[in-house]
Amino acid sequence: MRSYFKTSVFSCCLLSVVYLFLMRKTFPMASDGSGPNGDALIAFFIFVIACILHVHTFILAIFMYANNRHGTRIAVGLLAASTLLLFSPEIRSITKKQLSDYRYNASATTKTFKAISGGTPAEFFGYFEQIPDREKTWRYVRDLMVDLAKAGRVDLLEQLETKGFPVAEAGHEQDWTDVVYAPVYSEALSPEQRLKVLEWLFSRGEPFQFSLKQSGHAFFSIEKFSNAYKDIEHPVTRKVFDLLVRHGADFKGSNTGYLLWYSARFGKLDHVKFLVAQKVDPNYVDETWHTTALDEAIDKKDQAIMQELSKAGARKSGQLQK
Repeated sequence: MRSYFKTSVFSCCLLSVVYLFLMRKTFPMASDGSGPNGDALIAFFIFVIACILHVHTFILAIFMYANNRHGTRIAVGLLAASTLLLFSPEIRSITKKQLSDYRYNASATTKTFKAISGGTPAEFFGYFEQIPDREKTWRYVRDLMVDLAKAGRVDLLEQLETKGFPVAEAGHEQDWTDVVYAPVYSEALSPEQRLKVLEWLFSRGEPFQFSLKQSGHAFFSIEKFSNAYKDIEHPVTRKVFDLLVRHGADFKGSNTGYLLWYSARFGKLDHVKFLVAQKVDPNYVDETWHTTALDEAIDKKDQAIMQELSKAGARKSGQLQK
């Protein structure tokens, strides 16, 4: 019991010192500006554990006092000093300032992101400049660029570059790719707006010979591209797809076979034609229904889709199993 009590006292003192050390530095915000980052949360966690452990150790001291009054008095003195350190005016002042900084920075970040959708450049950069330079980490600005690309704000992206935040940088091809795919995912853009943003982003990647080949994106999926998929016959949408293909976008990932099956099942002839033209595997077998696209077209008696699939070499699931 004594060794446990000594260990508990030592742990209290150690946690108080660690907490004091952590709180003396400035913590950055989380990358999305929503509040404390991981380091600050660790400091808060240590504070909570230290408080619980101090209470626990004081209770132990009450039971230990009768057996070892002198040792317990020393231990209680150490605990009192540790508690004063944990709740010292300096620490309270630092904590108050940290919380104030978080509220200020988070507020400026929130306003900056809100200005993306409809704010003027003056409003956007007015809020952006309020954020301390230490908070404008590379990841923070990259997340901001993704949102700007989703909203089609090429004007703000251009001005960010003039302030020293380039969209494309040597050694950061994957992050450029994330910004490129942002407007493709966006449901807020018209085909014309999407094409304009993509052309601008690709122009920024050309000096570095960036390509989408190694992006790892499953490009053509119902979940992410239903907004583009529904107007596949729109001339500008086709230009967008052609532009992406020229820069390495992969239309033959794991989702495209399912898309063809889905299109046949729901009678989307224009979608079937497009996917067949992209050389999508016509003999994908759905894992749930165990049917191919041709099975679905036959079941729906859709002659036009049956003809398109047959020209592409589609077969029924029973024929594939033989």
